[in-house]
Amino acid sequence: MAEPDYYALIGVEKHATLHEIRAKFRQKVLAEHPDKGGDPKAFQLLNKAYNVLTDQSKRELYDATGRTERSAEEEFAMGFGGGRMHQKERPKEADAAAVVNIQDRIAKGPNEHEDGFAEWMRQRDESEMVMTDKDFMKTALFNAAEMSSKVNHQGPVQHVLGSPKTDAYGQQMPGPVQVQAKPRPIKKAIDHDEILVRMLAVPLDDAMVYAELNKGGVCLGMTGVGRIEQVGSHVEAFRQEDCVLVLPKPTKFSTQRPIGTARTLLVCHEDDILHISPTILEELTPEQICLAPTIVCAYILLESYGAKLKPGDSILLNAAHMSAAGSALLQLCKLLKLKPLCILDLPGAPKNRIKGEYGSKTAWQEADSRAVSPPSVRQHYERISEWLVSMGAEEVFPDAVAMLKWRDRNQRMLPKLALDGISTRESAEQLIHCLQPGDKDSQCVVYGYGAAQPVEIHPPLLAAWGGTLLGFSLNRWVHSLSANVKKFMSVTENITKLIRANKFSLDTVLYKVGEDAVTDAFARAADASDSSQVVLIFPTLKEELQNNGNGSGAAAAPAAAAPASQPRYMQQR
Repeated sequence: MAEPDYYALIGVEKHATLHEIRAKFRQKVLAEHPDKGGDPKAFQLLNKAYNVLTDQSKRELYDATGRTERSAEEEFAMGFGGGRMHQKERPKEADAAAVVNIQDRIAKGPNEHEDGFAEWMRQRDESEMVMTDKDFMKTALFNAAEMSSKVNHQGPVQHVLGSPKTDAYGQQMPGPVQVQAKPRPIKKAIDHDEILVRMLAVPLDDAMVYAELNKGGVCLGMTGVGRIEQVGSHVEAFRQEDCVLVLPKPTKFSTQRPIGTARTLLVCHEDDILHISPTILEELTPEQICLAPTIVCAYILLESYGAKLKPGDSILLNAAHMSAAGSALLQLCKLLKLKPLCILDLPGAPKNRIKGEYGSKTAWQEADSRAVSPPSVRQHYERISEWLVSMGAEEVFPDAVAMLKWRDRNQRMLPKLALDGISTRESAEQLIHCLQPGDKDSQCVVYGYGAAQPVEIHPPLLAAWGGTLLGFSLNRWVHSLSANVKKFMSVTENITKLIRANKFSLDTVLYKVGEDAVTDAFARAADASDSSQVVLIFPTLKEELQNNGNGSGAAAAPAAAAPASQPRYMQQR
């Protein structure tokens, strides 16, 4: 519904000063007051007009949009990076003026480093620098066995176990891990500082599919959502039935030694979990909340490394079609009016690679592009391309060679930021060929776990490019500063508002451990042509007891079991 003309209601021009608005309002109030026979509704509207035009922020919004309230997209843009994305798209003619070169940074002098150090001093976690009586009690003053608590649940619970892929001679091979779901016993008692969490949902990501395991029978999973079943005698910050997000410190656990969230009951510590606020719980289901780390990762990538991007700028993505992270990046780019250029490199398609010097046309013109993809791969490419464009992608390319040829034909500027979510041996190198030179503040950020392969970049290419190659880990970011935990929850609440307004969605498919085939879930998560995010859900403790009583829990999940329903992220209420 369109807003009325508040300037006409008061009787002033659009450029009227605050003094003129107040003077005219007093005259109108005396003439149209209900006590003097005026219309009450008209008088109420007159008061609203006065409130809008005398409030600077409301007046600016009304003059710009004709509305007095912001939409969900505008609120998101205002909160992103201090509101720097809440502006009109920059015209192409202003591209050159928007670039900050190295001379500009040098001219600023050393103040940036000093300011950054002062900010770090303000935000550092002082609690980690002080030994409290609680810390001392943990180490010396009592016998932990005497302070332990007996676990109420008796009997084994479902575990998703992984083993390294091996050949006929027992040698480890690259690729996805071998998995199975089996009931296993749990601890009979928890220590004074431990917490027993009943897991509800665990996202199946690359860190689980390609875990670097050194032995078999390891419980997988580095994150997930659950409710607290029991707490140790010295745990004060959490209570039973609190909803928590498991997000351990990377210094304690890794993909070689995961915390093991893919089980019905998990024993962990206070610093391994984050409390979920009631606001988020009211709007989202556990299956949605478990994807919060992925969504926040996409948000922080754009906010931190895209600080100099403006609406209308391009950004290069190579994993937009893979799981929740790519879909989240696309939708956030669309909300921020950025233009994603997506490389869709599917398995089975011809491998055209750029080889040679950075910035040289011969590096990509000599690539053999005559090979044709099989019909099934072409169908996958067309289907996923249409989906990427509908989600906000400006253009989709089968490889980096096709991207540079398109850029050459259309005389487009190369992007300054690339996000590598595939993280294979050559993925970052191909992205670097498609970026602007380093003196244009060009960056390539590796954020994906990939297939546990080392990133390989030829030193001459890196030297010729001159940009910045960075890595990002959400777990390390969250635990690096106490302020980042608050930032994590704040971003999650902002995304919740977008979901409520149907401006953000993620496709998920659910597999219930103990009923559905876990091997099918891992195969689907490893499929690069499937954009759905696989989420594992777990049986209740009552179901675990029933399965153990019937003796059916000892068997692995049946291979013929059908997967759970596949609702959209925004439709899960």
